Amino acid sequence: MRTLAEGAGIQWDTGKKEASAVKTSIVILTHNQLHITKLCLDSIRAFTGPSYETIVVDNGSSDGTTDFLRSQPDVKAIFNSENKGFAKGCNQGWEVSSGDCVLFLNNDTIVTPGWLEAMLEVLGGSAR
Repeated sequence: MRTLAEGAGIQWDTGKKEASAVKTSIVILTHNQLHITKLCLDSIRAFTGPSYETIVVDNGSSDGTTDFLRSQPDVKAIFNSENKGFAKGCNQGWEVSSGDCVLFLNNDTIVTPGWLEAMLEVLGGSAR
């Protein structure tokens, strides 16, 4: 049985990098919901290891989200003047990512301890 990654021609070399050494680009889309976006970013900062970058694509927010994102030195932000939609926003985030992996996360997600390491472990694992 082939994994989805194998079927797509993706190779994951777990022999070269431990999960903690893999840089992950976390792409988050926003459209308003400033309070929820703050909670999401706070949880990422609290429960994510050192090897990641956060990219937020804002789809035309009018509730202070853009001002907040501009004040966050650890967030790479893209600002759309209008709502370009989910797929376009994801593609914009992907284009500026520099990680070994790209993870798309909804802005209403609150992550918990060990969340990213567990996901990377599954991603790098073998099919059974």
